[in-house]
Amino acid sequence: MRVFADLCELTRNRPADAEAGEGAEAAEGVVAVHSAREYFHTYLQSLDTERAGLSDAFLDRLRRVLGHYGITDLDRTSELEQAVFRIFLAQQRLSADASVVTTVLQQWLTEPAPPSAVQLTVGEALEHLVVATQLRFPVVTDLARTLVFRWFGQPMYRRNRAESYTAVRRHLRHLDRHPDAPDRQERIAAMVATPEPLVRVLAQRIGRAGTDQCPMLEVLAKRYYHQRRLHGFRTEHRDGFDCASAEYARGGTAFRLLSTATDVERLDDALSALSDLAAQDGAADLVADVYLTWADQPADVDAMAAQLGETLRAARLPERTVRVTASVAGRSGSAMHHHFTFTAEAGELTEDRLIRGLHPMIAQRLQLARWRRFELTRLPSTDEEVYFYRCAATENPADERLLAMAQVRDLTPLQDDETGRILALPDARTRSRRVSRRSGRSRPGGPRRNASTPTGSCSTCGRRTR
Repeated sequence: MRVFADLCELTRNRPADAEAGEGAEAAEGVVAVHSAREYFHTYLQSLDTERAGLSDAFLDRLRRVLGHYGITDLDRTSELEQAVFRIFLAQQRLSADASVVTTVLQQWLTEPAPPSAVQLTVGEALEHLVVATQLRFPVVTDLARTLVFRWFGQPMYRRNRAESYTAVRRHLRHLDRHPDAPDRQERIAAMVATPEPLVRVLAQRIGRAGTDQCPMLEVLAKRYYHQRRLHGFRTEHRDGFDCASAEYARGGTAFRLLSTATDVERLDDALSALSDLAAQDGAADLVADVYLTWADQPADVDAMAAQLGETLRAARLPERTVRVTASVAGRSGSAMHHHFTFTAEAGELTEDRLIRGLHPMIAQRLQLARWRRFELTRLPSTDEEVYFYRCAATENPADERLLAMAQVRDLTPLQDDETGRILALPDARTRSRRVSRRSGRSRPGGPRRNASTPTGSCSTCGRRTR
């Protein structure tokens, strides 16, 4: 694997801007314009490194490849000439060698991770292979990345995920027993900073005796509305329901956020409790987030939306209510979350069909309004922060696209213990792999669709990335 990667790097056919970052040129601010292949062909004409004007980065690669043939000095000798000739021949059969490498990597995919004594060596070789083969041998690159993820990134991701959920549940159990704990805000802040999705945790607690939903309602509000600078946060128990409220301003308009959690059978009573809570302040416009469990929910999402819409319109909500979001949370890992947002239009709550499947704050962060001219259909996803949509243009039904979006909250790197070099970003790679796999499975058996560039959002700054 190392020999193959070194040979590929020696003749990469692309302007080597990256090489300038590895050698002395970077310190001088020089932008490299020659590819490794150009340097290699120039070197073949004279076998004189100074005459060829080779970069320091290419010289390092050349020495590394020659080392595989037992050559340690760049002075021209018969042994050097023979080694260079063999390297030239090896370049002519790289495509055939790539097939061998592909077969080996495919076999490794069926095997467990290497022993800890050689994990670092294997990981570095695979990462080197990824860098050396991208664009030229994309199949090899993808297989090597898959192995790095499966052997190194995924175990770290699962371990971090389990530790995060354990910590959240420990905080919640403590606050159940001590709702007025002096370190309550510190615990709330720790849960807000948790990199994992938390709606399912709330769903698992709804209806469970001895649990207080107020801490989790506060956590979710601060996660969804972190760009709105919430203030005046209050939690209280009203008419048998745990409720939370906060204020924020946008565009000179004051808003009051209300939230609660309940089972769908008690939705009418929960809305009444929110209405009573809203009566305490009659100035600000109201937005409401209601988290629901729904054991026997309809299989048809349109039927769910219609039933929720009827319930909301029949409720005695204040006239200044401008938006209500109902989040139907799945308790198990196989159940998908559903978000339905109803906005006030002409005095009546009407669903905003475009952002169905997303909380409105997430939809704004991902700029979903750009897809106003498409009809979006949410596709299943087991990760509540990975979103897949089938998009069909309203004016041209033949224009179908797949839209994949994800939120990445954890950029903790997988690093080399000795050098500190970043090998991977497990959480980012996990969600990007889910995006790629789900998009690929959506293609076969139907009309060919345009695959839109996967889009992500940083949950810290809210910026979109591609």
